[in-house]
Parts: sequence; structure tokens; C-alpha cells
Amino acid sequence: MTTMEVIMSSTKASLADDIIWGVGGEHGIAAELNVPAPKAYYLIAKGVIPTKKLGHRTITASRSELRRLFGCTDSTETA
Repeated sequence: MTTMEVIMSSTKASLADDIIWGVGGEHGIAAELNVPAPKAYYLIAKGVIPTKKLGHRTITASRSELRRLFGCTDSTETA
């Protein structure tokens, strides 16, 4: 594997790990913020939580963006 292939592979992995898919569930935005799903939906609707929509219902957020927004440096601090 070339150096460039290693860099691209690690970049893809880190980007995939940064994306949170959905609002509810054990790995969703609400769980990341340690809030109930209805509150997460409310914060998304008000524009407090930066999200993107892909398709009709899929909502994604960036862990790194949420950490910056809430002043956290580690995923355990978002709670």
C-alpha cells in the first residue's frame, strides 16, 4: 500500500466514525447528547443542533461539530 492509499484509507475511516446517523436509538444524536429523542428533535427543529438530511427522513450530525458546539473535547463529555 502506498503512503497516499494509507492516508486516504484512514481519512475515510475517521469521517465514517464522525457521522451520527439518526436521532433515536442507542447510537443516535439523542444518545450522543444524552437527551431524550423528543428533545433532540426539538433542538434540531429550532436549529440549535446542526444536522443534514439525506433523503426523506435520514438525519445526520457530525460528532466533531457537536463537540465544538458544546465545548467538549471527548465523547464522554457530551453527556
